[in-house]
Amino acid sequence: MAVERRDRDLPVEALPLWRIPLVRYHELIEAGIFDDDDRAELLEGLLVQMSPKGAEHDDAVAWLTRQFVLALDEAFQVRPQSALTLESSGSEPEPDLAVVAADAPRPYHPAEALLVIEVARSSLPKDRLVKARLYARAGIPEYWLVNLTDRHVELFAAPQGDAYTEHADHATGDVITPRRLGAPRIDVGALFAAAFREHPGGPGA
Repeated sequence: MAVERRDRDLPVEALPLWRIPLVRYHELIEAGIFDDDDRAELLEGLLVQMSPKGAEHDDAVAWLTRQFVLALDEAFQVRPQSALTLESSGSEPEPDLAVVAADAPRPYHPAEALLVIEVARSSLPKDRLVKARLYARAGIPEYWLVNLTDRHVELFAAPQGDAYTEHADHATGDVITPRRLGAPRIDVGALFAAAFREHPGGPGA
């Protein structure tokens, strides 16, 4: 009697995955395994591909970086597109902008930030769900998500466990200021005017 086979396709994503410990990840970096063309970040122990950066994305990051550099003194570091070492989740994300205290602990990269900003279009689900969870778990007090699709800034604050307990959307006409820093005052309309000045409607991260 023939036995019917019930095998179906098994995607590799369904198999158990090995999560890379932070210490091993740093060993790979020091050994030169990764280079500048390897666009990935470590999220909860897994290497996740980073989205391509469009013109509006880069212009928004450049404008924001300038506002924070001009407003803050040497007690803070303004770090565009640099990693954070978040030991609470085994992650090393690379936010588009982070403001850290100059004396913040550095197990490898800074382990704390007073504010983290992501600028997103195609990466919105990852930044809104996964990144927000990791930043909240690390106790980062405030997280801004610059939403290039809808042209507003999603502000997350008051982390508790894996989530932020406060969330507000800010659009053109609003001015927002980081709670822990007290400066700069960010005009949301000016931010998006800078981002879209020469590239209306183009694709981007």
